[in-house]
Amino acid sequence: MWARWAGTETAKVGNLSIRREVANTLFAVVRKALHAALERRGINAAARDPWFFPSAEEYIAVLRSASLVPAHVTLHPRPTLAPDLAAWVRLFAGHNFLSGMDVEEECAVVDEVVEACRETYRDEASGKWIMDYVRLRFVGVKEE
Repeated sequence: MWARWAGTETAKVGNLSIRREVANTLFAVVRKALHAALERRGINAAARDPWFFPSAEEYIAVLRSASLVPAHVTLHPRPTLAPDLAAWVRLFAGHNFLSGMDVEEECAVVDEVVEACRETYRDEASGKWIMDYVRLRFVGVKEE
């Protein structure tokens, strides 16, 4: 049976732990753009950044620290449609990166992020935004 919470799914079968998690390349351009827009305003973006998107190597270390032997760790790109990038930024960054901003400042930050992401994420032919969603999947074996 799978257990779900914020961006992850986990299953345990005997001494196996199987999990899907978001990876370190997830929305990298959006995150970088958010950090840059806040830093330009003298706001410490790192202090507002709640996201942990590990690389495969980082997650192998996490597995080992939990006494699990990494049997399989892979990254799986899953390009994801975001019909409106500005709305996406407000949804996922509104309660942390954009917290406490007045409407005018929030709009300016969101506009900067959208422009910074246009070249990477926008398919001008279709008018759609395609995000760089990446899953990290692993199988860990509990040492006995």
